[in-house]
Amino acid sequence: MLSLLIAGFLIASALNMILISLPNMSEFSPLYPVRYSLAFVDLISISGFTLSIALAIVYARNTQVHARWMISTVFWVLAPGTVRFSFIPLDAIFQPKKFSDFPFEWTDVFIWNEVLIILIILFLMIRDYIKDQKIYFPYVLILIANVLFIPIITGLKDAAWLRSFFD
Repeated sequence: MLSLLIAGFLIASALNMILISLPNMSEFSPLYPVRYSLAFVDLISISGFTLSIALAIVYARNTQVHARWMISTVFWVLAPGTVRFSFIPLDAIFQPKKFSDFPFEWTDVFIWNEVLIILIILFLMIRDYIKDQKIYFPYVLILIANVLFIPIITGLKDAAWLRSFFD
């Protein structure tokens, strides 16, 4: 019961973050040109996290499937945290005076984090296939989502339909 309460607070907090950050983002932020596509990725992640929690409850009696849904919850929230966390050591290494002084774009860090997450998911899928001769749907779903996050951020940017959706 406590875990459902925590999950609910996490979902509410993430939705609130989207609602607060979109209208208040500075146009000088490196995320400003992709703020709507970033919010779209966050919305997909929140939806996937919620679905994973719900299906983990539905499959509570099937330990193998339940476990995969619970593991997938980690991957729905992993990318935003790892991208932000990545800048701590990068900031220590490059010591920029401002964000634009990094020798790379923030999207490069996002893409490499996504690639690492995709590799971890593939490892889990291969391990399950070798062990159980089965590929579990939760991993397929999160893999597809993480693969799509890259073109959503880099390709959509702030498309007109995204702006109208969030405004």
